[in-house]
Formats: sequence, C-alpha cells, structure tokens
Amino acid sequence: MAIRFLFVLVLLLGGSASLLAADKPVIHWLSPNFPPVFIADGPLKRQGYGDQIVRYISEKLPDYRHVPATANLNRTYNQMKIHDGVCSVALFETPERAAFATFSDVAYHVMTNRVVVMNRNLHRFKPYLNAAGEVDIARLLMANDLAVGVVPDRFYSKMINDTLKTIGRPDHMVVIPFNRYGALLDHGRIDYTFGFPAEGYHQFSKLGKAEAFVALPIAGAASFQSGGFSCSDKPLGRKVIAEINRLIATEDLTAVYDAFYEQWLDARSLKDYRKLRAQMER
Repeated sequence: MAIRFLFVLVLLLGGSASLLAADKPVIHWLSPNFPPVFIADGPLKRQGYGDQIVRYISEKLPDYRHVPATANLNRTYNQMKIHDGVCSVALFETPERAAFATFSDVAYHVMTNRVVVMNRNLHRFKPYLNAAGEVDIARLLMANDLAVGVVPDRFYSKMINDTLKTIGRPDHMVVIPFNRYGALLDHGRIDYTFGFPAEGYHQFSKLGKAEAFVALPIAGAASFQSGGFSCSDKPLGRKVIAEINRLIATEDLTAVYDAFYEQWLDARSLKDYRKLRAQMER
C-alpha cells in the first residue's frame, strides 16, 4: 500500500513539474551550424562557444523554457519577423536587422578575419609584415609565388573583399570549400587563406594539429567586432533582452564569454586578444 502511495505521489509531482514547465514562456534560441561558434553535430555537438553562452544565459533565466535549434540566418530572420520569443546570439546589429529584432547591450567581442598560414611557412610571409607583425594584404595578394585559397561569395570583411575584387582571379588564386582550408594548408595545396582565428583552430584541431597554424592580423583592418544578443522585437523578446541587459550590467557576462571564446584561439591570436581586452578595460 505504501509503495502504491509513493508511486502515485511521484506521478503527481512529475505531472505538476510538467505543467509548471509548460506554463513558462518559451524562448527559441536559433543558431546556424558554424563551428566552433555553434556545433550542430558530431562529438562536440552543442559545445561551441556560442552554444555555451546560450546555455549559460538559459540557466540564468529559469523563468523561461529555453529551446535551442539549428537554423540558417534567413530562417532566423523570418522567424523573428513572424513570431515572438525567437532569440539568437549570432546576429550583429545592423539597421536592416533592427527593423525586426531588438538587441542587447554589448556582451562579447570576437576577432575579425585574419591571414591563416602554417607555422612552418611563416618565414615566407615576413616580407609582407609591418613592424607590428600585421600583413599588407594588397602586396601579399600580388605575390604569385604564394597560392591563396578563397571561398566563393564569402564575405570576409569589406577590406578583404574589396582587395580580392581588385585583383580578379589570378592563377595563384585557388577556389576552396568553406570547411576544408585546414587540410588544404596542411597538405600544401594552398599557402594561405582568410578566416576567423577560432574557425582555424577548430579546423586544425580536427586534424590533430591545433598548434600547427598561426592567424596573422591584417594591417589597417578592424581587429575585433562587438556584439550581443537579439530577440524578436515583440513584447516577450523585449522582456528577455531587458533581463539579459541586467545580467550584462551585474554579472560581467563579457568575462564569461571570454572564457568560452579563448579556448578556440591560436597562441598569436590569444595574445592579441588578451592585450586588446586589457586595453578595453582601462
């Protein structure tokens, strides 16, 4: 009899918990599959630094039911326009996006695209570096003895894309797939490419060679980009962003993000990033 009573009690408590969860407003966190920011599959599924900050925020906002999902940017835009409670940490604020999304205060900083090369070949790039160790990409792209790998239609940065446009398609330019440049560099099929430092670290980590490359900064280019969270510009979305802003103001959310992000930086980029962050904190 006692066992039966306990069984019924467990069912009732479980039912109550389900009802409580169902009563919570739902936040759909939409993220693209873009390792290592967001990792949608494989052994590191949901372990990207963007995945981790979403999970951290979810734990800090227990009054909501948080549902992560993978979606490309177009789908994220459409869902934010149509539905309330759709959020993301993948969107940088632009006037176009501000028409349908509300954005938090700045919560994180990420390094912009750099020149990715193998450490063993670094000596070949020294003629194109200034005193600060930054690459003159206009001169570098004219060097026909160094093969550059370029992903078609990828937006690296205005500076990189404008420079690529001016040189056209010379013989030393190689069209490459988005997620293979680590292997192509390692095997000597290309000598350099452009990529985010964390992205390069992820690609070389999969090859078991996380320390085999270096990401060199570009002279004259912005060294970082700042961003935050975004949600549907509707009542629930605006409420969530207000609560995230409270966390940003009171819990040093940027330092939490840094801890997740720095795990994916090569030694040169990590040194540069920490120097940059120290300057920003002064």
